[in-house]
This record gives sequence, C-alpha cells and structure tokens, in this order.
Amino acid sequence: MVAFLLSMALVPLAQGNGGVIDSVTIIGNNEIGEGPIEVNITLVGVGGANSASVNWSVTLADMEGNLIDSDNGNALVNDGIEYYVETMLGNAPLGLSNLTVTISGDIGTPGQDQWLVHHSVIQRLRPLDISIGTPIFNPVDSQGADSGNLTINDGDYVRIDVPVINDGDVIWNGTLELAVDSFSLDSQSVNISGDSTEIYSFLTNQVTEGNHFVNASLVGPADSEPSDEVYAGQFEVGPPPLPALELELERLNEPEPGSQISWILSSYNSGESNFTGELVCFFDGEQVYLSNTTVLISNTINSTISMSAKPGELVCSTQGARTSFTQNATDIVSMTSAIFIGAGHSTPSLLGGPWHAGDEITLSLLLRNEGDATGSAMMQIEIDGATMNGSSTTLDKGKAGEVSHDFSFTTAGDHVVNWTVFSPDGAVDTNLSGSIQIPVLSSQVISIQIESVDVEEDGMEISWAVDLSDGRERLVILDFGVIQDGLKGDRIVEERNLLPGRTYGSMNIGFQSGQKVFADVAESGWTIGFGSYTGDEFDIPQYSITPQITVNPSTQPKVPSLDSKVTVFYTLVNSGEGNVPQGQIVITDDRGKILASDVSPELTSSSIDTSSIVTWPAGDNVKITVTWHVDGQSVSNQVMISSEVVESSGEEFSIPWGGILGGLVLGMVLIFAIRIKNSPKDGKVKKKKDKKSQKKDEKVEVACPSCDRRLNVPRTYSGGVRCPECDTKFDVEGESEDDVDSEEPSNEEADSDEEMETEQLWSSSKDDILACPKCARKLKVPYERRPAKAKCPACQTIFEARAE
Repeated sequence: MVAFLLSMALVPLAQGNGGVIDSVTIIGNNEIGEGPIEVNITLVGVGGANSASVNWSVTLADMEGNLIDSDNGNALVNDGIEYYVETMLGNAPLGLSNLTVTISGDIGTPGQDQWLVHHSVIQRLRPLDISIGTPIFNPVDSQGADSGNLTINDGDYVRIDVPVINDGDVIWNGTLELAVDSFSLDSQSVNISGDSTEIYSFLTNQVTEGNHFVNASLVGPADSEPSDEVYAGQFEVGPPPLPALELELERLNEPEPGSQISWILSSYNSGESNFTGELVCFFDGEQVYLSNTTVLISNTINSTISMSAKPGELVCSTQGARTSFTQNATDIVSMTSAIFIGAGHSTPSLLGGPWHAGDEITLSLLLRNEGDATGSAMMQIEIDGATMNGSSTTLDKGKAGEVSHDFSFTTAGDHVVNWTVFSPDGAVDTNLSGSIQIPVLSSQVISIQIESVDVEEDGMEISWAVDLSDGRERLVILDFGVIQDGLKGDRIVEERNLLPGRTYGSMNIGFQSGQKVFADVAESGWTIGFGSYTGDEFDIPQYSITPQITVNPSTQPKVPSLDSKVTVFYTLVNSGEGNVPQGQIVITDDRGKILASDVSPELTSSSIDTSSIVTWPAGDNVKITVTWHVDGQSVSNQVMISSEVVESSGEEFSIPWGGILGGLVLGMVLIFAIRIKNSPKDGKVKKKKDKKSQKKDEKVEVACPSCDRRLNVPRTYSGGVRCPECDTKFDVEGESEDDVDSEEPSNEEADSDEEMETEQLWSSSKDDILACPKCARKLKVPYERRPAKAKCPACQTIFEARAE
C-alpha cells in the first residue's frame, strides 16, 4: 500500500493551480524511547493560485495500520507564497511507525520534490540493554584447540566463551574483564551494535582438580539494570587419569601361640594409569607392613607379610598415591592368646601433679589378662608425632599388672598426649587407647636473698630468705661461704625442702677472712624458671674491736670513807670498727680484792660514760683498778684516790705494820726460792700450768630461758648474759677455781680430750648422698663441689664432706 502511494506520487499530473506540499520536517525520529513527534509542513501555491483553500491532514499509525494520533487544518495559499503549518502528534511507540501528510481542496499540480501526499517511517529506538550471558567452559590444549574430552580434567587448559548481549537499539562500547580464582586474565574491548550478541573467549593456564571460581564484568556505559552486567560462577575440574587397585590376602599358615603367621598380598591395577605408591597393612591399628611399590596398568604383583601370631584383624590398603578406587584386603585371625583389658577403668592415671615445665609426669594404667595364655603389654604414647614406649609387663592368665611411662614437657601450656596399650603377642581391648590433655604450668621461680650478716660469739651468722613461686614444694641445695679477693672459699652445704612462699633461715659459717659472704641456691631434680635469682652476696661487717677504759679520778663522794658506798666513774672506748658486745666490769683495790662486778653495756658508738658502786676499802690512799673483760679481751686502768683520814687517840696501841709487812715479804721470798729449787723442769711445770689455765678458760653451754638457744660461756664466769637470738638477758653462776682444779683430769686424759676436740669431723661417699658423722642422718652434698663444709639439718653439726 505504501509503495503504491509512493508510486502514485511520482506520476506526473496535468498542470493545475492550487496548493501543494513543498516540504515536511519531522522532529522526534530516531530518538531513544517513546515520545511525541513534531511535524513542520510547508505549503506553497502553484499554477497562479490565488487564495486557494487547502485542507491538510497528518496521521501517525503503527506498522499494522492502527491509528496512534492525527491532526488536520485549512490554509489559504497563493502562488509562490510559502505557508507554514506546525503540529504535534502523541507519543510514537518503540520501533517503527508510519507518518502520513495529505492535502485536499484547492490543490495544484506538485512539481519535483513536492507532494500532495507525504509518507515517512518513524523509528523510536529501544534504550541500551547490555548484559553478560552464561559462559561456556571448554577443555583445550595450550594453543586453545579443543581436547575432545567431554569434561575438564586436572592438567587441562580451559577456554571460557563469554556471550555479550545487546537487547537495545543503541551501540555499546566498553571492556569485558574476567578473573579465575581471583587471578585476572587479559581484558577485551567490546563494540556491539543494537539487538545483537557476540562471543568473547579467554584462555586460562593449566587447571588443577577441584572447583574454580569465575568472575566477569562489563566496564562502560550502564543501562537501567546493571545487575546483569556482571557474572559470578564456577566450573569443576575432575581428577587426572588414575590407577585403581584391587588387593587380596591369602593366608599361608594357621596361627599358633608364639609362632609367626604369613600372608601373600596380591595387588592388581585395573585403572587408567600406573600406580606408584605404598602398600600398607595394619593389625588392630598397628602398622605391620609398608612397601614402596609400582603396579603397571592391568598388572599384578605379590608381596609377603609376616608377624607374630595373635588374635585380631589385618587390613591392607594403599597410601602415598591417588587412586580412583582401592579395594582393601582384610583377614581376621582367631586363636588362643592373652587378652588385655583395663583393671577397674580404661583411662590411665596421671601421677605427680601439678606439673611445671621440666617436671616428670607419669602416665599409669592397671591391666588384667583375661585371655587363655601368658602375654606381655606396654604403654605407648605419641607426642607431636613422636612415639615412645613405656614399661612392659608380662601377665599370666587372670593376673593384673601396671604399665606406665614417664615423660616431661619443656614448655608450659596444655599438651595433648595420645596413648595406647600395645601387646606383641596378645589382643588388646579397643578401649585402651585415647588422648589426654595435660596442663603444664610455667617453671617455678626461685630467688635467694641475704637479709643480714651478724657477728656472734661462735662466728658470722648469715640470715637468709628464699622465695619460691606458687606450685609444688621443691628440694634445693643451699651453699654458704666467704668471698676473698673475688674467689669463693670453702662451702657449707645444706639440703632443704622448700614450700611455696618465703622461707627464712640462718647459717653460722664461723670466723673466716674475706670481703663478702655468699649464699647460693641450686635446684635438685627439677627445673627453675626464667627470672630466678640463685645467688646473693653481702659485705662482711667489721667485727674487730679495740677496747679501752679510762677511770675518772673523781668519785662520788669526792673523798670516800671506809665502808661507805662510793660511785666510781669510768669511760669505755672502742677504737675498732666493730660493735662491742656486752662484757664484764671488775673493780679491785691494790690488794686484788674485788670491790664490784657489773655487766658492761653493748657499745655501738665510739665511747660511753658509765659508773659502778663499790664499798670503799681501808687506806689513806687507795689504788682502784677497773678491768673491762669483753669479746675475749681484757683492758684495765688504775687511779689513786685519797680517802678520808681516820684519826686515833695517843693512848691506843699502835701496831707496827711496817715491820710485819717487811717480815712477810722476806719470808715469801725465801719460800719462793726453795720451791724453785725443788720444782721439776720448766717445760713440764709450764705444761701443767697451761692445762689448769685451759681448764679454767673452758666454755660450757647454757640454755636461754626464753628461746632455748644454746650459748657458750666461760666455766668460771658469773654474771649477766644476753641471748643473741631473742635479746633476753639473764644471769649465770660459774664454778669456783677450787672446783675447777679438783675436776682437772690426769695428763693422759687431758691429752686425749685435746686430741678429740681438735680432730675435725668429716664424712665421705662415692655419690651425692652421705651420712652425718654424728647422727648418721642422710643428706645431699653434690659430689662435684667437694671438699666442702656441710651442716646436718637434724643435729646442726658442721663437718667436712669429702670425695672418696
């Protein structure tokens, strides 16, 4: 119809006057989406037309002829004069539609490019609609050629064909990007016209078995629905050609207790490739056979397996190589043998906790043999892949016994231990295996500190404290001694069992020369933690004293009288560096008579003024001697003091004291000369005298009434004593010199006692343990540190530990 109308428009007509269509301009054609159409029509008169009445009409219809919109009107046209008509039609639909402009009434004859009827095809473009279709995954070789396989296998290359679809009428230009397993492939440029589909291909590297993820996206102008411009999916890669093994066991002999049992293991490969791997067999979970084997396609190989006969199940399989299929071989062995089960419970006990790093842990389990034969069993544990065997026990029928294993961990934390009971000749209950979690604490930290060093009567006493962190009680070895010129001297060793917390103690090391004392602590059978402080040093206090005494010539009263109470003043001075302990003040007259005896105070300063009260003796001029006995030293000072003169009447009888005294002196000189003449040799007399002096100077033990501390005081000393332990002061009564002389032993006994006293106590052994030579108590003194001084914790005896 359209062609017919167009052909009619081209047929020349007879020249007439009137109006014709000179031009038609359409606005809204070839635009995107539905929309109005604006039509501009130019009419012109021809053939001398004058005020020719022209009717115009504009219609818009779809391709099936259905009217969409229309408009019409009338115009008067003159020859050669253009007349303009403008009209707007309703929305033209997407796609094609027909626009027709016609005129009627006074119409003329149209010339070239003039019309009475004008037809135009209107197209409204579909908007952009770009998307990605579902990709196609093809197995190919490295050149991209099809492999011919229906599936993608391990080792193949993959060509990914991605369809890009443009369902609109607008050309789309952009980029297609694709990534496999987050690895981006080279992107491709896309230039696709409207209403078309194009395929873009990507080639991957060799792929491995499993699922691989693909992400694709279009980068460029977006349409109204961007969700279909991306793709996320995956493809599966199958395994490569694999072998398939069929295993079979043939028993060669029947089991007997104590004998070997053997099998033939046949392995047939029915797969698509050769098998190169391991054949492995387990008997009740224990590996009894392992062999590296190659089995060619469609071939069979035979292997021999032997083990000690016992009841259970043998299972053979493959490992170390992939197979598409493995048919395992099994054989159940039944026979008379030992059968081990848990006695009472099936879980081992943990002994010795709590545990710290380095402590020994014992895993113990009680078993019972309920089989018909004697058998042996042991505990096996596995820690971090390492397997260890514990103690083994052999049990008769119906008997019970223990299996155990000792081990330790060097680090703290929760450790998992896999355990099992294993028997080489019997069956084991399947419940006798499992895992156990053991909490291990950090190693305990220990530190020693010397708190003070005091000088006592019998030597230097070290007061110490040891701190042990929370956990178990621990056995330690304590060493004490003196450092002289940077070198540690002989050690006094003490073994102690410490509880967690702080432990206090003291050690008397006697009088030794040096600049410092030391105290060391060492662990015994356990591991100390990081941050431990195992030694300490302390400066030796200066304990040397130089006592001096000065008597004041002034007394109170200033002029004493016979038998009166007189205060004697004196000054005690220490020119040494140590502290002066309590001592004894003895005041005598010129005849040696003791007028007073007092306890001298401790002297921490350089001097102190003090006094004593005496009963004044007879004499006009009295010589007073004040002696200070302190720390084994004695110093004295004398002063002459005038006394009150006692007057007597002339009638009284006067005793000739001068003559009497002169005669006494002369007689004593004669007696002394005779005794010297008749006395034995000087050496013997001197020796005897020394013995008496030694006996008088001998010290005896007294007990403090407050703390029961044992103190050594001179045998003949009477007076006040201060306990160095608790500072309690108390009085002691010494023996008289006559009692001492009467108790003096014979020369032979004295010599024997002297040898025993001077003989040094000692003990020796071939290892770290030795006995106290006094009470036989066993104690530990490290063998490598001997010779060393040791102190018995039971009887407090200090002796020398020697190495045999």
